[in-house]
Amino acid sequence: MTGKYVYTLSGNEKFECTDEASLRILIETGMFNRGGRIRMLPKTASSTASASAINVISYKGKSIA
Repeated sequence: MTGKYVYTLSGNEKFECTDEASLRILIETGMFNRGGRIRMLPKTASSTASASAINVISYKGKSIA
């Protein structure tokens, strides 16, 4: 999972691993319109436990919140 993005569409549990291209598709197709969080994991990460997640509220200058 390291060196990738992880996301969840609800709550703060069950993060799924994805690459940048797939993450962009999820955002552009509205998957985050009702909520969700994204974390970027550095290649040296051994866990997501101490990482902070962001809420997606806009993309390419347009509000999706």
